[in-house]
Amino acid sequence: MTEAFSRACLLLERQRWAEAEKFLREHLSFDPEDDRALHLLAICARMTRDRDEDALRIIDQAIARAPENGNHHALKAKILADLKRTKEAIASADQALQLDPEEADAHAALAYVYQERGEWAKCEQASRKALSLDPDSTLAQNLLSAALTFQNRRDELAENIGTRLARDPNDPSTHSAAGWAALRSGDRRNAERHFLESLRLDAANESARLGLLEAFRMRSVIYRAHLAFSFFAASMAEKYRMWFFVGIFVAYKLLKAAAQSVSPVLGWMVVALYLLFVLWAYVGRGIGTLMILVDQKARQALKPRERWEGIAVGGTVVLGLLLLVGALVSSEGLSPRLSLAGAALASSSIPWSLSLSNKNLFGRRMYGAIAGFVSVCAVIVIAWVTFWPGLGHLGKWAFQASLYTTVVCTWLALFRVKLE
Repeated sequence: MTEAFSRACLLLERQRWAEAEKFLREHLSFDPEDDRALHLLAICARMTRDRDEDALRIIDQAIARAPENGNHHALKAKILADLKRTKEAIASADQALQLDPEEADAHAALAYVYQERGEWAKCEQASRKALSLDPDSTLAQNLLSAALTFQNRRDELAENIGTRLARDPNDPSTHSAAGWAALRSGDRRNAERHFLESLRLDAANESARLGLLEAFRMRSVIYRAHLAFSFFAASMAEKYRMWFFVGIFVAYKLLKAAAQSVSPVLGWMVVALYLLFVLWAYVGRGIGTLMILVDQKARQALKPRERWEGIAVGGTVVLGLLLLVGALVSSEGLSPRLSLAGAALASSSIPWSLSLSNKNLFGRRMYGAIAGFVSVCAVIVIAWVTFWPGLGHLGKWAFQASLYTTVVCTWLALFRVKLE
């Protein structure tokens, strides 16, 4: 074992991934066949944003050197789950279990894959098996808490978290899990308390930081409803979630047809409500982030991209809706051209949301390019309706292009095309 490897292990304990990677690569330059170092290097890549593909390539190298090591296959299962390649992830977890059925991390990896698939009963089963083999497995403990949370088994969840806190009241991951459980039950204040305690114990705890942001957003009554709906959707298995939203669309079409047969105005009201629902489903988080931005203390928890999400998503949808309201209350009654500007601006918030909240680098770039195009269209429409009426046909074309492009975006996202 080289000195570089020893230093890398110390840095890994402190979650200093970039520095640890440097020393691991130095060690591998002397011993390129060391599968342990490759395993740790894959962990460093996995814990660095946008490097899941690198992590997969590195762990495959470790497996090539030591195919009988079940831990390598367990890590590969987690990486594949992060990449949403869940069928392959289950195969890797099964391979790890075949090599060592009594390895706790292999069962925890399987539970992690089931979490990504939204199969909470199986996640619970695998988590409990991992904990029976290793009661101190932090990953298995957190996955069990999540499984109980999304199965709405609150009494068991409270008992589980209470036991963990009694065993170790200074465990940051337990406080983070308690915070998420409190969010699920709508207890914002208790959630904030646990997330802050988790960050006090471990300032690098990303789960606690994200949870704290959600708790800040929950200060809005409307966002609380949005989060409750998000939790409800997340409680469904992945294979059913998409069809749930397709079902909502079908129900909307039927309701719209029924309403129009009674009154055209009633039909348009149904359309407006559905569009607001779709809009909020994509931009609710961005609006919540915009509210955090105006809070001098709370905004310190935001990272740069999250700040841009508040501005680009929350800002555009708020301005767009203000223009729509302005069109409704204008002295001339409903001003069609002003409402077009509001609709074009609000629609640009959806691709911005899909870009700035995206975990996938290609997905961010793809939706970012679309968002840029829709934003240019919105600017053309605003110029047309405010001070440049001569744009005429170009303004109308830009409005249609912005709306149709946004519709395409929502369907791409529904079918998870580079969404994460």
